[in-house]
Amino acid sequence: MAEAGLFDPDVAPFLDDAAVQHGIAFTDIVKFPTLGEKQVKAARIHEGLPLLEASLAARGAPLVIGVFRHPVQALLGLRKSKPGLQEKTTSWGARVFRMPGPYAKAGEANQVLADLGKLLREVTT
Repeated sequence: MAEAGLFDPDVAPFLDDAAVQHGIAFTDIVKFPTLGEKQVKAARIHEGLPLLEASLAARGAPLVIGVFRHPVQALLGLRKSKPGLQEKTTSWGARVFRMPGPYAKAGEANQVLADLGKLLREVTT
């Protein structure tokens, strides 16, 4: 987000704090620590989904950025998804963007992240 020009990391050294100052918040669909998505069972995702949806809808979040595929798919009711902006929107009309995975090819990941930069500038202007 800093690389997309939304905020200057030199002004706010803690990127989480800088993001929050710009109306960007962070949350988890599953509220317990894990080492990775393989430790999170589908039932846990579906348990946390109603609370997450209600919270985001109440705030009128215009954009949800998913780091992992499973929460994005659960939020949109999809069986599959690709990194990038999803065609389907949430129940309250928010757009959803899925980040590339850690093993994505550099060229593909860079393009997805460039698309995110454009989207973030569009949402915040």
